[in-house]
Amino acid sequence: MKNTRQQLQLFMDSLGISADQRLQLSGLIDQLHQEEKQSTAIISTGSALTFAGGNNSEALVPGSTNTATIEKLQQASKELEQYARVLSHDLRSPLRTISSYVELLQNRHKEELAEEGKTFLQYIAEKTDQMNTVIQDLLAYIRTGQRVQQHVLTDLNKVIEVVEYQLRTELSATEGQIRVGELPQILAARTSMQQIFQQLILNALQFRSEAPPIVEIRCIREPKQWHFMIVDNGMGLDKTHQHKVFEPFQRIHMGSPSGTGVGLAICKKWVELHQGEIWYQPHPQGGTTFHFTIAAQ
Repeated sequence: MKNTRQQLQLFMDSLGISADQRLQLSGLIDQLHQEEKQSTAIISTGSALTFAGGNNSEALVPGSTNTATIEKLQQASKELEQYARVLSHDLRSPLRTISSYVELLQNRHKEELAEEGKTFLQYIAEKTDQMNTVIQDLLAYIRTGQRVQQHVLTDLNKVIEVVEYQLRTELSATEGQIRVGELPQILAARTSMQQIFQQLILNALQFRSEAPPIVEIRCIREPKQWHFMIVDNGMGLDKTHQHKVFEPFQRIHMGSPSGTGVGLAICKKWVELHQGEIWYQPHPQGGTTFHFTIAAQ
């Protein structure tokens, strides 16, 4: 929690966010963590939960005496998402205004500006885009798990096909390869599995070494869970970042491609909602293996 707030503070400092907006964001983070604690408390009681099927329903159906508590948590989740949506509008509205005026200056007065002035405008435009990304990623992190997805029999081979299609531009630009053997069909939330694989593969493509990126996907069936490994030949991660890297707004490779450090935090939330764990193992010669488990149901 402390690391999350500190990293968000650094982003806001660099972008000149007002004091009122800082208070709003801090309150949103506090509310999010409080809700996560409530979710964990409900799960730890071992309450039996079943998922509603049909008609694309993703609602969680209570199957125990905790019905009132679950309904209260769902209502809190709904209110939090509404609050996040309003906050997003309040923060992004001035950013859109700034972007519009920067574009007007660049288009109408480009010839009148000195090189230094052009540099300043470009810097403003980049920081505005960066703040937009921060807000979008914060909302994505908040919404992860707000609507519990239906667990269905999911063919992970087809999931990887979708991920490859979604990342076709990045794969082409980096001359990257995804090597995968036969993967199982498991009972899981299909969309969240796609997001986990896509984020881990995207990280391997972004934080690559000088060699073209190669990503291998492996799977082992263990007694009570599925164990997945995403192996890359990229820049690698120091083992001392093991816990920090999965916290939101933590960027380990500060000089690398732009990003807010939310992707792995979202992966962690999805994995934990599948009663699993996620961690990584650095390679002595470079590269990293990300491990995550999914409970076998």
